[in-house]
Amino acid sequence: MLLHSEERGSLGAHEQGLIITTSDFSPGAVKEAAQSDKTPIALMNGEQLVMLLMEHGTGVHRSTPDLFEIDEEFAAHQNAIKE
Repeated sequence: MLLHSEERGSLGAHEQGLIITTSDFSPGAVKEAAQSDKTPIALMNGEQLVMLLMEHGTGVHRSTPDLFEIDEEFAAHQNAIKE
């Protein structure tokens, strides 16, 4: 995602900005947002957004998937039968 100076220009003298994307920001956008001599703009990419939602339980729920493991004894027995 690109960050243009227009976004920063729309902020007042004592305001700061936050731009959120579900993907990621271009290197140029990160560089533009990091300029300390301009109105502060924080960036939040998709990964950070998901982590924040998970941390606060907002719009997400935890589910436990079933985990299947190989029964080694059964597998060994099946192999012995084949031989």
